[in-house]
Amino acid sequence: MALYPSHPWMQLIKHQYATMTGMKAEEARTYYLQYCQELPLYGFHLFVVEHREDASVWHMPKQFRVAVNVSGIYFIALDSPVRATDTDTDE
Repeated sequence: MALYPSHPWMQLIKHQYATMTGMKAEEARTYYLQYCQELPLYGFHLFVVEHREDASVWHMPKQFRVAVNVSGIYFIALDSPVRATDTDTDE
């Protein structure tokens, strides 16, 4: 019996495994790096932060992530899904 049979990520892993079976090691490394570079938070350092000030003063959740990258510093709520920013889309 599979541990997580109904999770969509299991199907994605199986599909990727089938796609990459027989791939040379150098090709697999290149493919992996290209995949990582497309992730919305590639190159960021993430820190979980909890502030001690009154939340009404900060207008932010008590706990959040701080993402640091060469392009700047970003604040991400812990309960928000990670997604590409408006600048990452063609719209």
